[in-house]
Amino acid sequence: DERERGEKKASLPDEIMLSEGENIFGDYILLLEKAVSTEPSHSTLQIQKEKENIYKLFTQVYLESDKINGNLSVRCRKSGDKIRSGGMSKDVRKLFSEKKLRLCTRASYPIVCDGEGIVFIPEIAIRDGVKIKNNDRNSIARIKLTVLSKNDK
Repeated sequence: DERERGEKKASLPDEIMLSEGENIFGDYILLLEKAVSTEPSHSTLQIQKEKENIYKLFTQVYLESDKINGNLSVRCRKSGDKIRSGGMSKDVRKLFSEKKLRLCTRASYPIVCDGEGIVFIPEIAIRDGVKIKNNDRNSIARIKLTVLSKNDK
């Protein structure tokens, strides 16, 4: 199916567990931090300033850590992947197509998962219930995930 569309499987690990700090996944850097505020941290601002001419994708999301099942990991798309977002179950292959992601990028695009399935696809979708709302000041357990990429989508 993927070979017919000209997609190439990148030589990436099947899945890597995300740890606090920088995590490298192909051409992407995933920066995982425990967040106490939704204001940008010094380290995030420094990375953004240093890398602003290099990185084409800069996405940040704040997650409720108590809504995450187990550890976060990152992997590439698998056949049949779905994410529950906007009250609907959405096919990841179709989301990639709708967002006009290049075929050569789709095979190595990072997908963040936990024990329940897909949590976040940078600039595409986030699972219902895990994102901290801007006005939610009561949330104490927060995770900040920043995704940077050297490639255009």
